[in-house]
Order: sequence, then structure tokens, then C-alpha cells
Amino acid sequence: MKKLALFGSLAIIALLVVCCLWIFKPKFSKDTDGHISPATQKSIEHLPLSQVRRSGNITIAQLQNPAQIDGFPCAAGWIHFSESGSLKAFYLAETSTIQGCQIPKGTWIRLYSDQTLQFCFFPEETIIQGYVCDGGRGGSEGVATLFYPSGKLGSFYTPKDVVIHGMPCQAGPFQPIQLYENGNLRQFTLSSNAVIGGRSLSEGQTIVLNEYGEVQWVYSLSIFERTGSWFTRLFR
Repeated sequence: MKKLALFGSLAIIALLVVCCLWIFKPKFSKDTDGHISPATQKSIEHLPLSQVRRSGNITIAQLQNPAQIDGFPCAAGWIHFSESGSLKAFYLAETSTIQGCQIPKGTWIRLYSDQTLQFCFFPEETIIQGYVCDGGRGGSEGVATLFYPSGKLGSFYTPKDVVIHGMPCQAGPFQPIQLYENGNLRQFTLSSNAVIGGRSLSEGQTIVLNEYGEVQWVYSLSIFERTGSWFTRLFR
């Protein structure tokens, strides 16, 4: 029993170390060549920017004052531009309706190349298309909610266990709930034992469904993921 307790403690410590390294890792990679594309230079020359630099094919800068850019109300703070000079990622300056979704002020938003929603990192729990999506931890490196280019919800983390289409879905940082574009469940982790398609499945198993709701794969979390899930459920 002592060995088991020691192993459990070491697993929790390792998990906490990994989480700390993720949270406090450098926000941006080192500038590789320092050159900004002419298209980007032209699109940002009128903006109140500082610390302008390039990271891969993304131009990163500090926006000194709130500004309307490509139709989005951008807050002062970090901002990203694509190689073409279009807005790529930013903090939202005011609560706005984007592709039919009510997005709260302070959300870190990343866009697809056509400037539709890709990821949102909400500053607080936010209801999107009827689901409570977790947020509030880590800012632009926090809890991510994924969208399809159509604006349909693709993946999110729920702050509390939830039942979706009769399926008991588990909350937690290792348990994303994935949806197909038509709204059907794609992947989730069971929060309790369940019978799906005549098959008895256990709490903690991760289920992958096809678009018709049929079970495709079932697998269990690793020891580190199980420990992290238990730790999160215990203290949330």
C-alpha cells in the first residue's frame, strides 16, 4: 500500500510539473528572420503597434490602444497577423456576436484563414449553442473551444459533468467533448457506467462514435490522465 501511495503521489507531482511548464512556457517562439511581409507591413502601418516581430509566418505585436481591425473590435494587448496581413488572433475588446455566437469581452480569439472562428479561449464559463464551455484559466494558452468554419461548435471542455443526447459526459481538462458539424457526439469520456448500442461500458472510458452514433472505438485513459482527472474532480 505504501508503494501504491508513493506512486500516486509521484504521478500527481509529475502532472503538476507538466502543467506548470505549460502555463509558464515562453509565449512566443524566437523570431527566425525578422522580416515582415510587404502585405502585412502595409496592413499594420496605421495601427498603434509596438514590439512588432515575426514568428514563423505569423507577425506578432502589442496593440497599444483598442482598435477595429478587419471588422473585429480588438483590445489592447497581444495581436497576431497572417502572412497576407489579415487578422489572425486577438483579444476581444467588447462582447460581440460572431457567427451567431455571443462571445464575451476578453476572449482570446484565433481565426481561420477566411477569418471565421477557429478557437476561443474564454475568460469565464460561456454558453455556446446550448453548451456550457469552460474558460477562465491561462488566457491565450488556457481552455480552448474549437469551431468549424461554419461557426458550429466542434470541441469544448465542460466545467461539470453533462448529459448530451443521453450520453453521460465527464468534465475535466483531459476530457474534451468533440462534436460533428451536424451536432452529433464524436468523442467523449463517460462520467458513469452506460450501455451504448447494447454494449456495457464503464465510467472513465473514452468513446469515439461515428456520425450515426455508433461506437467505433473505446479506450481508457493513461495512469497520468486518470490521476489528473481524479485530482481535478476532487478539487473543482
